[in-house]
Amino acid sequence: MSKSPLVSILVPIYNIEKYLARCLDSLVAQTLTDIEIVCVNDGSKDSSLEILKKYAEKDSRIVVVDKENGGLPTARNAGLDVARGEYVGFVDGDDFVNDNMFEVLYKKAKRENADIVVCGANPVPLDETTQQWLKDVLSPENTKIRAKHCLEALFEVRGVQPFLWRNLIRKSLIDKYSFRLDEKIVVGEDTAFQFKVFPMANKIVTISNKLYNYEWARPESIMNSIKFKDYSNRLEKHINMIKSIAESWRSLNLFDEKSSVLFFEWAIDFIYWDLIRVSCQDKSRLAKYFCSLMVEYGYYNSLANIEPWVRAHFVELSNMINHTFDTPKMSVVVVMNNSSDYIEGCLNSILSQTEKNIEILLYNNGADERTYRTAFEIFSKYPQISLRDSSWKPISEHYNDAIATAKGEYIMFVSPYDMLRSNTDIAEIIKSFEDNGDIDLVGCVVGEKSGVLDIKECQNGDYHKFAYRISKIRENAILFNDYALLIGRVFFTKYCMKSNSIYGVKDFLLRSENLKRGGIYATETELILKAVLWMLKIGKENDLKDLCNKISQWINSENAVRLISDSIAGYVIDKSALKNPKKDVHASIFSLLIEINRYVNLSVYESSMIKPLSRYISVRHEYLNGI
Repeated sequence: MSKSPLVSILVPIYNIEKYLARCLDSLVAQTLTDIEIVCVNDGSKDSSLEILKKYAEKDSRIVVVDKENGGLPTARNAGLDVARGEYVGFVDGDDFVNDNMFEVLYKKAKRENADIVVCGANPVPLDETTQQWLKDVLSPENTKIRAKHCLEALFEVRGVQPFLWRNLIRKSLIDKYSFRLDEKIVVGEDTAFQFKVFPMANKIVTISNKLYNYEWARPESIMNSIKFKDYSNRLEKHINMIKSIAESWRSLNLFDEKSSVLFFEWAIDFIYWDLIRVSCQDKSRLAKYFCSLMVEYGYYNSLANIEPWVRAHFVELSNMINHTFDTPKMSVVVVMNNSSDYIEGCLNSILSQTEKNIEILLYNNGADERTYRTAFEIFSKYPQISLRDSSWKPISEHYNDAIATAKGEYIMFVSPYDMLRSNTDIAEIIKSFEDNGDIDLVGCVVGEKSGVLDIKECQNGDYHKFAYRISKIRENAILFNDYALLIGRVFFTKYCMKSNSIYGVKDFLLRSENLKRGGIYATETELILKAVLWMLKIGKENDLKDLCNKISQWINSENAVRLISDSIAGYVIDKSALKNPKKDVHASIFSLLIEINRYVNLSVYESSMIKPLSRYISVRHEYLNGI
């Protein structure tokens, strides 16, 4: 047998044919050449194994392990079983690394006589959707951690955990304690492994170099897979991870006065923000599971030394155990932004309903502190509220999350600026559904027609003024798209196209006044015009004359003309855009206006052009004459 390599790089692989060559190319190109690349095919059903074999034929350093599918931790363990290197590194097969990654890590480990070296990483893609916490944890500072502080580093040193794939670990440390990943853990198995290994190290070094490239947004990844969009499912797996860590710490005798406090503070803070997201139906069960686990491992023995705010969170979690709920009839979705003057009235109008079998999915969409504080005070008193914290996203993403995770039979989307008029509104809506089994919608039709109506009598309604069957939405994959101000109109039109009848009721929303947008960006104008064009096309194809007329009237309304005109009036010629018109959002807007103009029923208006197009031409003419 040849001498042991300096580094074994373990690569778990499952159905990643699209990314695998990029990953392997980055590994065979390493400037540290004395390596072995242990590729574990975890029962892939695509061409991943064939790709591995081709690379192995060309490079003898590639070792292929082919096994039945068992999940990521089993694949990493299979790699650890055959690894021969002095140090072990981890790379996920859908990611890629810099050419010098393992040379930098290995030299740092030898120079510092470190058991573990941790580097930084680049999120791919890195754009406005990349969450700040991810950028932070992937940006460690340059630190050196001695043996007696290695356990504390898990909690106190930024970037040490999670993510096993930017760690280089001395193989003899792993072998000494026969460490392996817990194969029962599906989410957070790498964190659980780090919590075993790090406390036993003699020295850990973190470096700021960003040597790893993490494909964080891949839709097919475990973290983004549909089954983990279920908050309760994901939370239960996080609690399982914490249980695994607690079990390993007990077996390694790591719990003492200080480490116990660190562990409980970390675990409670971590789970609290997860648990407040889940449906009211699941809170009691999962709170009981977690709190029992904390008590089993000595929470009350450490209580006096735990931070007061953590103790307060644990009391809240304990109180959740006593709340029990049936499957809710109605899921009410509220996405709050800077709505501090309205959010209390909105939530109280829902909570005061005579129908108590409801859940409120409350999304924080980057709200200001005053709005969030008001909403949080209400949330803390009412267990039927699920609070889902977030940085700003298009509202469509929150609505689609609600559609995927709501537990109710029916769903309604309430603006944070609005209130329900009567405390019997939701009860009456549910009764309308149940007394008229074939209807798909209950809401306020234009003209306030009542009773069972044909769906064509409800073209282009206000989506806030209706309740929907969740099963209908899911069966037909009806989702919200980011169409800026018109996302609701498009969603409503899609839903109506799949529906037969509606039950008309009196208007149940008290709308706030003077909340018209003061202005929009050109990129929003482009989204809005795409929505207008889509609805006009659908209307023409399906003979929905009311829809076409209402959209035509809207595009020529004073408010729409003002918003669209103002967004394009400040246009400045961009030389790079002239070279590449595809980058020019204003050119796209002009094309959309031309196309919309073709579809609009021009006989309704005196002009031969829709008003936004006429205004656009005028503004551009004035600008070009002034150059």
